[in-house]
Amino acid sequence: MAFIKNIKSILSLVVLFLIAQYNLIAQGFVENLGQWEEPFYFKSSGPASQLFIEKNAILFHAWDGETWSEFLEAAHDRKPFSGPEKLQHHAYRMKFLGANEKSFTEKLYPSVHYLNYFIGNDESRWKSGVREYEELIIRELYVGIDLRIKKHGHNIKYDLIVKPGADVKKIRWKYEGIQSLALKEGNLELETSLGKAVELKPFAFQESDGGKKEIRCVYKIKKSEISFELPEGYDSSRELVIDPVLIFSSFTGATSDNWGYTATYDNQGNGYAGGIAFGFGYPLSAGAFSNQFWGRKSGHFGK
Repeated sequence: MAFIKNIKSILSLVVLFLIAQYNLIAQGFVENLGQWEEPFYFKSSGPASQLFIEKNAILFHAWDGETWSEFLEAAHDRKPFSGPEKLQHHAYRMKFLGANEKSFTEKLYPSVHYLNYFIGNDESRWKSGVREYEELIIRELYVGIDLRIKKHGHNIKYDLIVKPGADVKKIRWKYEGIQSLALKEGNLELETSLGKAVELKPFAFQESDGGKKEIRCVYKIKKSEISFELPEGYDSSRELVIDPVLIFSSFTGATSDNWGYTATYDNQGNGYAGGIAFGFGYPLSAGAFSNQFWGRKSGHFGK
């Protein structure tokens, strides 16, 4: 009996570890079914950062990851924190100009697991069976043009898919809340209060009978508006894919903001774990701001 008891204790620890590790990597796009009152459709979290999918826009929110990690470590060890009183944040929005108001989002690759949210006292916002998705496609962002978004490690990868006959010149966007914008070596550099975010030089291609053909594509900045330019043209009778990658080059730090405190099992062999999670809400405006360290604190339970 003692042996079985020890084995069950070890299994509880394994369950706790696995769920904690899962929490680190499960960073898909969580659908907002009303559990959050703010006006966004999907949310995705990363190391010291959040991303919100809005109507024809993407809101990026990051905070000082190094200081955040130091704070979490001190809080976890129940030690005094000697750092600053408030945590520095920065939010900026990528807003597509002249986009189609009738665009809609297709959700791809739903998670096997689901999430249940019991936030606050308003039971109408208690939502169960909420899924994460690996990939989203905003259909008809512009007429004949789709936007595909997915996580790429800790970075964001998105493709603009220009269907035959669509006008690539319609794709225009601007950034709200950044400090400066520069074009360097073909990359877009966005300066924020936390460091640089970089949109890598776009890679564009078309599929043909001979395979994938690269199409020369560059960013073009006119005043505060950004667009794509294809100096050598392309075959407008075929689909064109434009493929940049967004890198949070200086947004480093915490990779975990949740702790496991307890784990157990039942007679059917199911494992359960409970803990505490920290997070920050939807930024009310773009730009630099500071906030209390704790942000939103909540319990989490996994089965």
